[in-house]
Amino acid sequence: MRMNEREKQLEMVRELMGAVLLLFEFEEEFGNYPSDDLADQVRKATGTSLPLTGDHVLNQFEAFGVSDGRFEMITPKAAKGEWLYLPGMNTDSYPDWPVVVTPAIGGKRFALRIGGMVSEFAASELDELPAHISDPVVIPKVR
Repeated sequence: MRMNEREKQLEMVRELMGAVLLLFEFEEEFGNYPSDDLADQVRKATGTSLPLTGDHVLNQFEAFGVSDGRFEMITPKAAKGEWLYLPGMNTDSYPDWPVVVTPAIGGKRFALRIGGMVSEFAASELDELPAHISDPVVIPKVR
């Protein structure tokens, strides 16, 4: 059965909400959400040999062990296109900043905001983020 646009949008929102717990658990241990700056700290804490920077920054979830099946919560399934993760933030960041962004479905994109809220996303928002926020990382497809 094929999902219509509204069903795909709802599925994307559900996936975004699943990311909240992963981000919170990771931040509890390391003080921030996964980022290149944390790679050495995560490697020392976990002993992983996984690549942890750049396009592989989300491997930090897996290395830390908060994935155990939940990593798939933020792995794109509902829609084709690029899901984005914006590294370098934590719950002390401005609550309206996007941390995970969905691809467009029916002309709409959605973002998980730092404050845990999900709302529509405008591409221009990426230009409004402060310089210390890293460039978006494309979330890889389910392995």
